[in-house]
Amino acid sequence: MEKSEPRRSFIRSDGLLYVLLLVGVVSIIVLGTTLSERYGWPRAYTQIALYAILIAIGIAVYRVRLMSFRYSLTDRMLTVDRIVGKKERAEAHVHLSDICRIRPCAALSEGEGGRHLKLCHGNRAAATAVTYRVGGEERTLLLGLSEEMKERLIAQWKTVRRS
Repeated sequence: MEKSEPRRSFIRSDGLLYVLLLVGVVSIIVLGTTLSERYGWPRAYTQIALYAILIAIGIAVYRVRLMSFRYSLTDRMLTVDRIVGKKERAEAHVHLSDICRIRPCAALSEGEGGRHLKLCHGNRAAATAVTYRVGGEERTLLLGLSEEMKERLIAQWKTVRRS
């Protein structure tokens, strides 16, 4: 089992993140009020635009900071779970016998491997692409596996393919 969490490079503590988000929300509200009063812009338009910015910031913080993935490997199954806070949701269960190819994501050509599901953080090119067949069509999981986990997955996959 391996857990992939986002890197905490710029803001390392959660407390500082919450304080910065609160300051950002207050700043955006003040900006909206200023634009409305000083320049005579209609409040409805400024509020809609600024709330859209707030929603975009919230989604970015969610995707970049709060979400992590857990990769579990058993003798016959690869499982990926999405973890947000204390909630877990199963994203993918793949039988190792259904896997067609395992390779770096950078080796994927455009449109190859069917529908792609990104279940990793950071750079897409650094991910591992696991292509499998379900219902006759190919799908690809983009996973942020460590080298050790990748080697274990490939070894188990080869063992299952031989049997």
